[in-house]
Amino acid sequence: CRFLARWDVVFIADPMGRYYMRAGSASKNQIRMWSDRVRALDSLLGLGNDVGFSIKQSAKLVALRDSAARRYARLLHEAGQSQQAQEVLRANFTLHRNAKTLAQMTVLATRDRWRRWTGKSAPSSARSDGA
Repeated sequence: CRFLARWDVVFIADPMGRYYMRAGSASKNQIRMWSDRVRALDSLLGLGNDVGFSIKQSAKLVALRDSAARRYARLLHEAGQSQQAQEVLRANFTLHRNAKTLAQMTVLATRDRWRRWTGKSAPSSARSDGA
């Protein structure tokens, strides 16, 4: 964390290594992976001034955390865990008031109501990307 707080990170387009996924690895379970990402970002944000993040870096971590929470909630919803998805979004919105999170909460709630009312999936135009 201190390294990242002190120096900028750069993107290198050329592969520098290989990553193999085994059966049962965390990378194969998207819900677990995004849940872990949210928790990791919470840990980084919890370090606060101990690490020396700038205001800009802290804001970026918050944005990454919010985006990860929305992605995690979307995956939960797609897996049929709508109640847990709404809880993730509600908790995220409580921490960081964010229009994207509020919009996703509304879309997911509308989809669930539509499904209960009609017995069918919501029209595809109501799809949320969780970004």
